[in-house]
Amino acid sequence: MRKVIEDAINLLGCQYPNIDKRKFSLLYHMALEDMPDNQIQHGLGVAVRTPNRFMPDSGTFRGYCEFDQETKADLAWAEAMRKANYTKTPEFKDALIPMTIKIAVGTWVDFCRLKEDRIPFAKREFKKTYTTLQRSGVRVEAKLTGAIHRQIEGT
Repeated sequence: MRKVIEDAINLLGCQYPNIDKRKFSLLYHMALEDMPDNQIQHGLGVAVRTPNRFMPDSGTFRGYCEFDQETKADLAWAEAMRKANYTKTPEFKDALIPMTIKIAVGTWVDFCRLKEDRIPFAKREFKKTYTTLQRSGVRVEAKLTGAIHRQIEGT
């Protein structure tokens, strides 16, 4: 059982003392097992600030955990920047990141070689493109290739 989910249930249990924490624990774990800790913590903050007569069910709480599009775009940018090493081919959990980079910047090597004075412009374009793709619901697979793989593959 993940600690962040147990902590959320225990904290929410303070607001709703008549709940059976064991039952909620199982339901919340099943509903939230695929979510990262930071999203669950975000959901806890929303749940605490949202007045409810009853403890939110697992589906409602999951909805509280969703980030808005601006936050998702910021997190995607941060993930791309963390992996910015042009020699290696990156792998992202979020399939929109490679497509966003291709549209907004060009190749992975181009992204990794951004000059410092161009980063704010690239970030703005990345976030705008990411948000547009996210809203469109498009699910396109795009692959970014690092410099070493490009040499090996001859592209």
